[in-house]
Amino acid sequence: MDRAREAALAGAAHGHLVSATVQERGRGRRGNDWSSPAGNVYASFVARLDVPAARFASLTLAVGLGLRDAVANAIDTTAPAVIKWPNDILIGDAKCAGILVETQTTGRARDFAIVGFGVNVARAPLDGATDLAAHGYPGDAERFLAEARGPLSRVISRFAAGGDVVQDVSAHLAWRGQRVRCGERVGVLIGLAPSGALLLKAGADTFEVMSGTLRRAP
Repeated sequence: MDRAREAALAGAAHGHLVSATVQERGRGRRGNDWSSPAGNVYASFVARLDVPAARFASLTLAVGLGLRDAVANAIDTTAPAVIKWPNDILIGDAKCAGILVETQTTGRARDFAIVGFGVNVARAPLDGATDLAAHGYPGDAERFLAEARGPLSRVISRFAAGGDVVQDVSAHLAWRGQRVRCGERVGVLIGLAPSGALLLKAGADTFEVMSGTLRRAP
């Protein structure tokens, strides 16, 4: 992501892509390290979008939808590709991809965003994770990255034009209808609010959750 940010600050256009075969300083959401062995996709691109600042909060979901579509197209398995709110892609219950969006801000404006994503193509580096090869994908990281550009471009273009991607994300949401915990909130995950926030139901109450780590709850 650092190299993509440097390119953006130097004037790189929307869509400028930087990829690597391995990462030495990979990072995930909330500053977590991202394990980055060879054989997987590690990429970042510049997003220059003329959208209201408030919509940037949904960019992660838009990217997640495009990446989910790419994963679903790639695998040959009965396990579904789903979006674990807000920024992971699962195959069944196992993580295969993650997304990180960082914005460059001047005053109240968003100059650009750097969209980083990693996809386990050949190797699943962590316990509980999976990779595309384990689900029938015959290609390598370079091939998947080329195939993913179409779905990502289509969804981001729709997002930039004001299209509603949140409903589509909600349709592919992991653990929908199940009891979950996000931060201190516990309830049944029923979908997403128009803002992209989680909608949880506990008894007769329905409430929105804007941030936190989503987990299954007993």
